[in-house]
Amino acid sequence: MLIFLSVAVLIGLAGFGSYWFYRSFANFVDANEMGVPVIFGNADHVCEGGSCWIFVPWLPKACKCYLKIYPTRMYNLEYDPIKVMSKEGDYPKGGKHHISVEVVVVSRAYLNFPREREMLVNKETDEPVCFLKDLMPQERNELKVHEEVVRLGVTLVWERTHPLIEIVRAGVPTTKAELQDWSEKGMTSAVRSAGAQMTWKEANENPVAFKDMVEKSYLKVDGALIQAGFRPSGIKLAIKLVDPPQQLKDALAGEASASHVAKREAVEVGDSLSEMVDKQIAAMEKRHPMTKEDYLKVRQECLNQLTRDRTMQGGGKLIDIRVASADGTPFAQGSISEIIAGIVAAVAASSASKDQGSDGQGKLGGFYGGGPQGGKKKEVSDMTEEEKEEEFKDI
Repeated sequence: MLIFLSVAVLIGLAGFGSYWFYRSFANFVDANEMGVPVIFGNADHVCEGGSCWIFVPWLPKACKCYLKIYPTRMYNLEYDPIKVMSKEGDYPKGGKHHISVEVVVVSRAYLNFPREREMLVNKETDEPVCFLKDLMPQERNELKVHEEVVRLGVTLVWERTHPLIEIVRAGVPTTKAELQDWSEKGMTSAVRSAGAQMTWKEANENPVAFKDMVEKSYLKVDGALIQAGFRPSGIKLAIKLVDPPQQLKDALAGEASASHVAKREAVEVGDSLSEMVDKQIAAMEKRHPMTKEDYLKVRQECLNQLTRDRTMQGGGKLIDIRVASADGTPFAQGSISEIIAGIVAAVAASSASKDQGSDGQGKLGGFYGGGPQGGKKKEVSDMTEEEKEEEFKDI
C-alpha cells in the first residue's frame, strides 16, 4: 500500500512538473508582435516577432511573472477637440493686428511601439541628448563602427535600456482607448504650447507650420512621451482643423459681405454719376462745342466735385450721391439733375476762363474753331454719330 502511494505521488509530481515546464516555456510571440518577458517584476530583454518557447515561470500573479505582448501595428488616436488661446499680434508681420481668441484644434496622432534603440545618451551621465535622426551621416558611420560618437565635445552612446522595456516599466497600456486617454494630456499640452506662439490667422492659414510646432513640443527629448519610451520614428501627428470661434466667423463673414456690398454700390454710384454728368455735358455741348480734351477735363472735374474727393471703392465713407449730398444731407427729390447741371456749367465756365487766350477766345469754345495755327476742325455738334463714336471711344 505504501509503495502504491509513493508511486502515485511520484507520478503526480512528474505530471505536474511536466505541465509546469510546458506552461513556463509555451510562450510565443507572433510575427506582428513584440514580447517582453517579465520575471518577478524585472524586464531585461525584448523578444522579436516569431520567437518561440520563451521561458517565463508559471507562478501565481503575485509573483509578477508574465510575457508582455506589444503589437507592431500603428495606432490611430483621434483626440477630443482642444481649446487653445491664440497669440495676440500682427500677421503677416507689420500687417493686420489679431487679438487673442479661443480657437478649437482637432488633432490626431499615429503611434506605434518602438522596435529598436534610437536615442543617444551622454556616456558619463546617461542623460538623453539626441536621436539617431539628428546625427550627421559621418557621425552615424562612426557610431556604427565604434558604438559611440563624439559630438560637440560629448561622447554619446546608445541608450542602455531598450525603449520597449521603458514602456513596460512606465505601464503604458496597449488597448487603443486606454492608450488614447494616456497620451491625451501630452497632446493637449503640446497643442496649447504651439497655439500660444501663433495668431489664430497664421495657424489657420499655415497648418503645416502649426503642426511642426506641435511636434517639436510633443517630441522633445525630456517630454513625457519620450521619457516613457516612445521614439520619433513611431510618432506622426496630423492637425485636422484650426477653427476660430463662431462669433469670429460670423464677424468675418459679415465684414466680407459688407465689403462686397459696398464695392457693388460704389460701382453703381460711379456709373450713375458718369451717366448724369455725360447727359448734362452733352446738353451744354450743343450750345458750346468743345474738344475731346476739354470734354474729358470737364467730365473729370465734375466727378471730383460731386464726390468731394472721396474715393468710390475704399477709404472714407461711401456716399450714394444719387440720394444724398457729400455731407450726408438728403437732396430734395428730383433736384440732383439741377445740381449736376450747375456743377457742369461752373466747371465749364472756370475752364474757359482759365484757358482764354490773347485772341479773346477760350479753348472751351474755340479749340475746334480755328486759330492762328492750323485749319478749322469740325465741331462736335457737326459730327455724325459714327464720327462722335470714333472721336470719344476712349471716354
